[in-house]
Amino acid sequence: MCWEPPPARVCLGRGEVHVWRAALSAEHSRGPGQMESLSEQERLGARGFHFAKDRDRYVLSRSILRQLLGLYLGRRPAAVDISVGPFGKPFVPEDSAGSGLRFNLSHSGDFALYAFSVGRDVGIDLERSVPLELDELDSAGFLSEREKLELSSLGGRSRQEALLRCWARKEAYIKATGEGMNAPLTEIEVSVAPGSPSVHRRQRGREADRRWSLEDLCVAPGYAACLAVEGEAAIDTWEWLWPEPESPPRAAVLWTGGRCAAPDVKWSGW
Repeated sequence: MCWEPPPARVCLGRGEVHVWRAALSAEHSRGPGQMESLSEQERLGARGFHFAKDRDRYVLSRSILRQLLGLYLGRRPAAVDISVGPFGKPFVPEDSAGSGLRFNLSHSGDFALYAFSVGRDVGIDLERSVPLELDELDSAGFLSEREKLELSSLGGRSRQEALLRCWARKEAYIKATGEGMNAPLTEIEVSVAPGSPSVHRRQRGREADRRWSLEDLCVAPGYAACLAVEGEAAIDTWEWLWPEPESPPRAAVLWTGGRCAAPDVKWSGW
C-alpha cells in the first residue's frame, strides 16, 4: 500500500473511498488557526485532556478533519456542521452536505486516518500496538466464541498481532454500521488471520455479510488499521500534507456517475 500526495484535483465518485493518512506532528500542533477552526464543543473536548500531548493530537486530528470536509464540501473548515449519531458516529447532515458525503475517522499514537465516500457508509479504525491480553478482551465482551478459539491457538507475538488485527477490524465494522460499542460484539465475528479480512454477523445470514467489505491498511510499523465499507469500492490512499502558504489551490470534486463520468467541480481552494 502506497500513501501518495494528493493530486491537484481530488475526484470522489460513488464507487470510491478516499482514505487519508495524517501524521500528527508536534510542529503543527500550535500553528495558527488550529483551535479557531473547531466548534465550541470540540474546544471543550480539547480542554478536557490532562496531558498537553494528547490535547494537541486531538486538536490536530479535528482540525485536519474540518479541512478535509471543507475541501470536499466547498466550505470554510469552521463553517462545516458536524453532527453525532445516537451511538457517537459523526456525520454531516444531508441538508447541510447536499452531496451524500459520508466519512469516518480514527487516531491513535502519532497518526490519524480519515475515510470519505459518497452514498455509502464507511468506518475506519487505527490502533497502535500495545500489550493486549486475550482474557481482558474476553471479559470485556468483545470477542465471539470462534474468535476466542482461533486466538487461543496462537502464542507470543503472533497472538499479539492477531489480537490487534481483530480489534481494528471489528471496531471499523461497528463504526461503519453506526452502532459502536452498543453492537452485540459477541455475535459479530471477524477473521483473525492476516490477509483477506471478512466479517460475519451471526443470526443475520451470509447475504447480510456480503453487504460489507473490510480492507486492512498498512499505516506504519507498530500499528493495525482497517477500513469497513458498505459494498465494494475502489480505494485511493492519500497522504495529508499541510498546505504551504504559496501553494496553488486544490479543487475538490464531488461527482456521482462512477470513475469515468464527467466530474462536476464544486469548489476550488483549500
